[in-house]
Amino acid sequence: MPIRCISDIWRAPCTQQDARHTASRHVTDTVRPTHSLRWLCMLTGLNHLTLAVCNLQRSVQFYRDVLACTCHAQWDTGAYLSVGDFWLCLSLDPARNSAPTAARDYTHYAFGIEQQHFADFVVHAQKHGVIAWKNNRSEGDSFYFLDPDGHQLEVRVGSLASRIAQCKAAPYAGMRFGDASACSTGETSIKTLLAALDVSTLQPASPHAASAFSAGSSSTKLPMVAP
Repeated sequence: MPIRCISDIWRAPCTQQDARHTASRHVTDTVRPTHSLRWLCMLTGLNHLTLAVCNLQRSVQFYRDVLACTCHAQWDTGAYLSVGDFWLCLSLDPARNSAPTAARDYTHYAFGIEQQHFADFVVHAQKHGVIAWKNNRSEGDSFYFLDPDGHQLEVRVGSLASRIAQCKAAPYAGMRFGDASACSTGETSIKTLLAALDVSTLQPASPHAASAFSAGSSSTKLPMVAP
């Protein structure tokens, strides 16, 4: 069973203050927990995206009619939609500038599409009067356009795997590639962090958890923890 949270491995009998003191004495300078280790749980992925809009009904219609999002709920100041398995929230914010101006930076939000549907989608979006904000110069088909509030969107064909394959054939300047086997799982990250601590005062929650910890390697480079 994967270890999702450090509290699945150890139960600390000491107070949070004691735990912070113990951690600060025995963790290297690059690893600085600010609270009890039980709070270091794993992220599971991107949960949702919230976009500020100045005209809620207009934006709901855009994401429903142009991007075929499903609207699950709407209220006076917001709406919950989804596309595929992804949750999108629209939040009414009068401070949002609705004018679709030129891009201020490269921040944008990309939606995936299958190759056979890409051309039809572009025609469909253009019929709704969308404004393009960038021409595609990367591998695979992409269409870059603005929503009614000027948020920069993209609809693209491809995946991270196809992008990495293309980049290996023609790398960007200074590009380096990570080894997938070196990317720590949640269990490995927790074990390597615990390996740097004095755990003599901690009690294992179960024999299974204790054996999982003992399998960790203290020689592994410790992960960074934000202060």
